[in-house]
Amino acid sequence: MPERLPPHSHCIQCDNPIKEGDLYCSDECRQARKVVQHKSNRRSWIFIVIVIAALIVLGILTYR
Repeated sequence: MPERLPPHSHCIQCDNPIKEGDLYCSDECRQARKVVQHKSNRRSWIFIVIVIAALIVLGILTYR
């Protein structure tokens, strides 16, 4: 019979095994994840602004 692992989770940044219920294995992973999330949020907002600007320009051009 295969050996069973104790209950555990995996760090959401580096995927290392950690104590069940924790999200990160270290403060370094926690900070790295914040940086990744911040960059992702910024890209999303830039995309939204570009789409809104394009829709406004298209609306102005087709109104004439």
